[in-house]
Amino acid sequence: MIDEFNDRTCKALGFKLMERLRSQSFCIIGNGGIGANFAEMLVRSGATRIRLIDGSMVERSNLNRTFGFTELDIESRKAKTLRKWLETIQPDGLSVTEMVASFRKLDETLPADRGTQNSIRLWIDCADFVLIATDTNQSRIAIEEYCREKKVQYASCGVYVDANEGVFEFECALNPVTPPDRSDDQDYGPENASYAAIVMEATSVLFSMMLNYMSPGRGKLWTRYVRTYDKDFLPINTIIEKI
Repeated sequence: MIDEFNDRTCKALGFKLMERLRSQSFCIIGNGGIGANFAEMLVRSGATRIRLIDGSMVERSNLNRTFGFTELDIESRKAKTLRKWLETIQPDGLSVTEMVASFRKLDETLPADRGTQNSIRLWIDCADFVLIATDTNQSRIAIEEYCREKKVQYASCGVYVDANEGVFEFECALNPVTPPDRSDDQDYGPENASYAAIVMEATSVLFSMMLNYMSPGRGKLWTRYVRTYDKDFLPINTIIEKI
């Protein structure tokens, strides 16, 4: 039965896709701009089983692009704060759990942290869909490699903005079909510029890609999307790949 909260979403997505969103388990690694906004889209679209992984704290710089974080949340743990925010949107039937941790390669992990790393991997193994939205390519690529090894369906998304060079770009990829071709030195972390509109656009595209993957009787699978803007915020290049 579709209640008033989900009524309009059901009219858009259809009952079968809504039911699949309800039944799937989602794991979001990285709870900053992309990860937190994606989690909110999940809840507002009827998803009920979400796991959040992030070891960092909310900083003032996060507030320019992350819905759900406010001035009062600065220096709180992102994963815990995001869980509390999601539970205010639609608490009925919603199960959100968080882990304050960061994914690391096991051969780079101290023995005292080995249990936490194994727990992260168990969450990934048990998920129907994993979103990788960490800041650095080093961690992102390591998680992608693990997901491919375990044959876990995942998506990866990053936004790169450098106003000095006139580069405004984001890339969303659904894997393991087409692993993104990125250099290790192109990070999306603290040195990267960012603003709400491009982060929300990237998150929306990523969410649509996931819906395409989950849709019953889908046609061509949408696997990669890259959008580039010039210094005047005009789109100059869009790459869409399907199989």
